[in-house]
Amino acid sequence: VAAAFTKYKYERKRRLEAAQEKGGARAWTNVFANGGVAAFLAVMEGLLLIAFPLGNFDIFLAGFIGTVATATADTLATEIGLLYPGEPRLITNPLKKVPPGTSGGITPLGELAILMSGLMIGGIASALYQLNIINVAGGVNGVLIKLFEYLGAEIPVWVKLIAIGVFAGFVGSTADSLIGATLQSLFKCNVCGKITEKEKHCGQITTHIKGYLAIDNNIVNLVSTAVGALAGFLLYLMFF
Repeated sequence: VAAAFTKYKYERKRRLEAAQEKGGARAWTNVFANGGVAAFLAVMEGLLLIAFPLGNFDIFLAGFIGTVATATADTLATEIGLLYPGEPRLITNPLKKVPPGTSGGITPLGELAILMSGLMIGGIASALYQLNIINVAGGVNGVLIKLFEYLGAEIPVWVKLIAIGVFAGFVGSTADSLIGATLQSLFKCNVCGKITEKEKHCGQITTHIKGYLAIDNNIVNLVSTAVGALAGFLLYLMFF
């Protein structure tokens, strides 16, 4: 899905200088930044289940859903948000307009994409649960469970899985925008004056003007997916 939207109206995005390089193909660093946390959680749960077959490690599944929802939401918010006809607003200063593709820039279309991404990933997890492909034992007896029990209500597991996707996807992608707007390194082209994330532009070395040199887009993605996983953990502890 993310790859399809990356290539959708690619030429228009390229003219904005906001398109993914190499025709939309992702480098291994980008793949690791977006999927490394999810892979780690999957491996950890597998190893723990091998070591403790009767253990309950569903919290790793919740974190996995959270990190995948974050990565998907971030990608779709960027790719779909670039099609927004108006100018993005900076997440740390909504009154400030920024060029399309600016780190930390948000649009109504991008925020809608975040919501839809969370629903999609949570929905896939829910469908897998309904098909008995994944199992969620629960048993934490979180605070929200106690509240709904007090109210005489019960929330189906499939609804909880969708909630994790939506909540974690929103939290993680919002963290991505905040880090991008405040800590990510930005450069200025000495030829055309454009603000960019690239260290070279117009064939020349750019000038560092903001953020930390060590924090590029891949680091931002890696941290934000970890935040998405933590959001998944939190909702699991409250919901199951």
